[in-house]
Formats: sequence, C-alpha cells, structure tokens
Amino acid sequence: MEYFKSGLKSVLGTPQPGAQPTEAETVFKMEYFKSGLKSVLGTPQPGAQPTEAETIECLVNRVETSTLLKDRRDACRALRASSKKYRLEVGARGMNALCQILELDRTDGEIISYCLDTLCNITSKEVFEEENKYNAPKNVNLGEQFTEMFLKNPENVTLVLGFLEEYDFKVRWPAVKLLTSL
Repeated sequence: MEYFKSGLKSVLGTPQPGAQPTEAETVFKMEYFKSGLKSVLGTPQPGAQPTEAETIECLVNRVETSTLLKDRRDACRALRASSKKYRLEVGARGMNALCQILELDRTDGEIISYCLDTLCNITSKEVFEEENKYNAPKNVNLGEQFTEMFLKNPENVTLVLGFLEEYDFKVRWPAVKLLTSL
C-alpha cells in the first residue's frame, strides 16, 4: 500500500499543508484514479451489448438455478415484461422453467402471478404491437404452438386449475385468463 501511495505522490505531488486543491487538480486525480482502476479491472468492450436472446437465456437461468425466492421473482418479472416483445425467445427458452415455478413456488402469490401472466402472453392468439416491431416471424401462429407445448403435460392444466381456488385476485385473474386462452 505504501508503494502505491509513494507512486501516487510522485505523480500528483505532495499537497502543501492547509492548501485546498483546485478543481482541475481534483478532476485530474479522479481521472488518474479511474484509469488505474480500469487498467486493473478491465474495461467493457464498446458496443458489446447482449442480444435479447442472451438476456432471455440469462433470465431463464436465474429462474431455474437461483436459490433465493426474490431473485426468481425478479427474473419472472423481467420475463413477463419481455414476453410481449420477444414472445418466441421467452416461450422457447422459458416454458419449462415457468411450469417448474408454478409447481415449486405455488405458495408465493407474486411469483405465480408473474408466471401466469407470462404464460398468458406467450400462449395468446393475438399478435402484439411490440412483437411486430422486433422481427417476429410472419405467418406463424406462435400462440397456438406454445399452447400445444403447454398442454402436452396434463399436470400443467391441473396446476392452473388449482390456482382458481386462491383468494388472491393477482393469482386468480391470470389463471382465468390463461385457461380462457388455452
């Protein structure tokens, strides 16, 4: 640590007692410190934003592997928000994870609500405006295909029917919508 301090003093100079550094000196010191951190930690590549498929894959991975309920809930919330724009990606990568959440986390109404809403968006027969803007395949009825995938496992329908017994409106309403769309 002393080596770092001595190197910093040699570059920046030693301050005189009682003297306040000027704004330019402060900015220079901060920029020097930031450049040192960047050289140690590395800098992100410019323009290296993850694609929507990578983002959805990361969210599905969080839903499947996270041990904290809050993390799974946040990932389900993000999947629900993305399910209208990127229905194909969310449905293809996340259908099994969402069904798994319905089974394992049935006691948490909030995460169940997010999962049911996401499944409603995925299996919907209508084409969303957001979906049209983001390279959605034409002449393919994704809603019907995802509905068939959901119905292949009869336990899924049984789970959704079980949510009709809930008193929480945030759980019951998406369950009714999903059963109606199926």
